[in-house]
Amino acid sequence: MNHTCRVQLADTDAAGRIYFAAALRLAHEAFENAMASAGLDLRAILERKPFVLPVVRVEADYRAPLALGDAITVVSRTAAIGARSFAMNHQLRNAHGDIAVDVTITHAVVAKDTGKATDLPDQLRAVLGRI
Repeated sequence: MNHTCRVQLADTDAAGRIYFAAALRLAHEAFENAMASAGLDLRAILERKPFVLPVVRVEADYRAPLALGDAITVVSRTAAIGARSFAMNHQLRNAHGDIAVDVTITHAVVAKDTGKATDLPDQLRAVLGRI
């Protein structure tokens, strides 16, 4: 699934390049959009389901600079589905289609009542299979 945006002033560092934390925010924003596009309401999970999906690992490779005003296409896909976690890959691509930042974010499935990892629900597994 694709998400498009531009590098904003607040996304840049003193060198005028995308700040590392801004790249991670854009990747997570793309995750939210991909889940919504696949039919999963993250707000409903937070409000009504007995589990949450905290981030437990982030990996990012910065391959090319992105600067203020640059157009970005974030290409998101499910990278891995485990018994109690899943990983999403988000490639921030520049206007030429080159990967500028390659981000993989791993989410655990954690029971609200115990705070412990729990099995990935079938509905979530099905949604992830469509991304």
